[in-house]
Amino acid sequence: AKPVFESLTYIGEDGVLDRLAASWQNLPGDKLKVTLKKGIKFHDSSDFTSNDVVYSVCRILNIQNSPGSFSAQIAGWKDIEVLDDHTFIIHKNGKRPMILAQMSQFAIISDSTIGSTKINFNSGACDGFKYVPTKDFNNIKAAIGTGPYQFKSYKSGDQIVYKRFNKYWGSEKAAYDQLIVKTITNPATRVAALLSGDVEFIEAPPVQDLKRIDDHPKLSVFYNDPLRLIYLAFDHRVASVQKIKGTNGENPLRNVLVRKALSLAINRDLLVKKLMGKLAVVANSYAAPNTFGGLKNPEKLAYDPKKAKFLLVEAGYPNGFEIVLDAPNDRYMNDEKIAVAIAQMWSKIGVKTKVNATTRSQFFKNRSKYSSWMAGWGDPLVDAYSHVSALMATVSKDKKRGMVNKGLYSNPGLDAILDKALAEVDADKRSILIQDATKVALEDMAVIPIHFEVYPLAISNNVVYDKATPGEQSEFRYLKPAQ
Repeated sequence: AKPVFESLTYIGEDGVLDRLAASWQNLPGDKLKVTLKKGIKFHDSSDFTSNDVVYSVCRILNIQNSPGSFSAQIAGWKDIEVLDDHTFIIHKNGKRPMILAQMSQFAIISDSTIGSTKINFNSGACDGFKYVPTKDFNNIKAAIGTGPYQFKSYKSGDQIVYKRFNKYWGSEKAAYDQLIVKTITNPATRVAALLSGDVEFIEAPPVQDLKRIDDHPKLSVFYNDPLRLIYLAFDHRVASVQKIKGTNGENPLRNVLVRKALSLAINRDLLVKKLMGKLAVVANSYAAPNTFGGLKNPEKLAYDPKKAKFLLVEAGYPNGFEIVLDAPNDRYMNDEKIAVAIAQMWSKIGVKTKVNATTRSQFFKNRSKYSSWMAGWGDPLVDAYSHVSALMATVSKDKKRGMVNKGLYSNPGLDAILDKALAEVDADKRSILIQDATKVALEDMAVIPIHFEVYPLAISNNVVYDKATPGEQSEFRYLKPAQ
């Protein structure tokens, strides 16, 4: 529904940018003053005001049976102090340096659905809020946004029909009178629809069909910006949960020399060239260079099997050992093939590796039971803090860190830098802190980065689409007819 609804901010090439919000200012006492753009109309011709923001936040907190809550994106909002129709102050729970990026993740909806009743938001309580049933959004009665398109019709699991909103406030007007988005779950059927001309644009074209699409005279493949990291993680407990043979009961993966050896054994350039092509770029860090706080020019991670063998000897494993590498076989692009290739590279330095590739449901359910595994991580906030914090920070429910650190890696020095980053609202200073944390993690090779996935889209020559976004999704609002 992105063509219909808009957020206060959005994430572009230059970081967090303004959309419905015109500007913002940090104030003393963990406050953020937000000024809204004026003259914006919703699709029902009602005016966009501060109360719409309060209503949108309160609906997130009160929505019933939500399949995917946005409550984490407003966890930093303690109170909203409305100054006027276009200005409000957010009283934050702490510093909350990611609050502007988080504003890009939820839509602003019209308070006209509740008669524009004034709402007060204080400490999680929403005085004056009225609940509109989800069915009224699903039948598009209450689905009122500010975007360049508005809903014409919606049939779940079938298609959405958008129509141009002629009073759109922005400069990027809707290019079509009508835009139809169909749900085609079968990949082969999706490609067939593109080839036959039934559709002009598809997401997630199958990897095996990309060459055929690109070779077609009337079609092309477009590649989004890299975001999702494919990485290798390890069990860091004293006694590994999965038996490792040839180590006298020790867990060699706790030894940084072993982890560095396993990294040196991997020929990332070869993996990308032979197995991924344009679908990946080599990862020399944990977050892509276009990510906030990501290392812009990280040192290339070396491929040196000879040195890898030397490090194994230095670590006390001259004869190597035997290990299992777990991986999904249906979650990431060419995931099982990548795992098999890595296993072969590890075996060449004496770490005999067997791959156990399972369906995504089985893989993720059992991830805390593995000694080594391959997985992926991407963050819609495009913030490198998330990569380091989720994958390698010491597990802490209170700090909401280490959420996928299933191997229980812990580094107090790394955690201390992340603490500083979480308390820093100056963007430049915070970026440097995240980069420092990344360097600490790389030096310890806590997690081994492999590559960043690059997601393809397939497009007819009848349309123009040049809005690369990080990750898997596309932005239909930017589609235009070819001249």
